[in-house]
Amino acid sequence: MTATPALGEGPDNPAVLSVELAALLPTGVAAAHLYQAASEGLLLAAEAPSTNHWSRKRWQDFTAGRVCARRALRQFELDDIPLRAGTDGLPIWPPGVTGCITHTNGYAAAVVGPLTRVRSLGVDSEVIAAVNEEVWPSICTPAEHQALYLETVQSREQRAALIFAAKEAFYKCQYLLTREWIEFGEVSVAIRGSLSLSGEFEIRPARALLIERQMPAPLCGRYRIHSPFITAVMAAPAIEANG
Repeated sequence: MTATPALGEGPDNPAVLSVELAALLPTGVAAAHLYQAASEGLLLAAEAPSTNHWSRKRWQDFTAGRVCARRALRQFELDDIPLRAGTDGLPIWPPGVTGCITHTNGYAAAVVGPLTRVRSLGVDSEVIAAVNEEVWPSICTPAEHQALYLETVQSREQRAALIFAAKEAFYKCQYLLTREWIEFGEVSVAIRGSLSLSGEFEIRPARALLIERQMPAPLCGRYRIHSPFITAVMAAPAIEANG
């Protein structure tokens, strides 16, 4: 058990804008990332969850996500606004914008966009090597699992990490709009073209999903490999932006 750390007043934000991540998303979406641990002192008092049971690492991960989100929000002249968590644990974004946060060992990122451009966003980053063979059965459909063994060692590791990140990004994106729980085995990931440093993927549902009524088919996202990490993103475009 770790006591609640001392909270800061939002000193210099170490997160930086990510042109590469923003390029995966619709025009007008801002992205920020952080490749280092974040001091808990960077967390604003209003952002702190009401818990003292978190480990120091979990506090650091939570803080890293918040500083990335606040850095991205600056692009919309929303400076140092506390990003509180709702009763469901999701960030409460300021009026007029939406966003999503991800963090993993050694990396955190946030994407934020105006509701005039996007209704929902999803982002997920994974350490490629951490998505090892032991977890494949829990994140893959049987067909995806079997197909991994047809790849070279490097390719199967990257593909497995992409499957994980893509499904997580999709889940986050759709959940904000539908509040529907979706299991890993209920969707599959199809990579468009060959696996490369960046590209597109398609989410293929195995059953009817509520999000299919709100997002145009096919359900597509994009990814980026920035070793040792892989990041996947999805966006639900605003109605006006569908054309």
